[in-house]
Amino acid sequence: MNIAFPAVLLFLFLSPGFVFHRFFQAREIRAADLTPFSSTVLMATTVAVVVNALVMYVAICWAGYQFHLGEFLRLFIGGTSAATEVALFPIYRRLNHFPFEPFWFFFATNVMAIIAASFWRFAVCGTCQ
Repeated sequence: MNIAFPAVLLFLFLSPGFVFHRFFQAREIRAADLTPFSSTVLMATTVAVVVNALVMYVAICWAGYQFHLGEFLRLFIGGTSAATEVALFPIYRRLNHFPFEPFWFFFATNVMAIIAASFWRFAVCGTCQ
């Protein structure tokens, strides 16, 4: 694997936080978002961790998925699996049968971020637009 895949994967895992940040504040009130970049990234990272953890918890508890931390970290560091190891993990056989499941995970996390931001705005603001 090259360096581009872990970077894209990291972006996909952080995207719910930035989606939350986009829908969290009403942009029509002020023309520009003047919050410091560091606080924006901290909030987006925190929200992304929470949203990813909640979706992962639901997938593990209710849908019966298994979480393999070693394979997850291997995707980030760019290591390769030996051919014999790949045959041992049922996760790879499952991905052969259902190749779009990872996309559904990222879609679910981004939709959950939009719902959470909309709920947060409604809870704080009430009926204001």
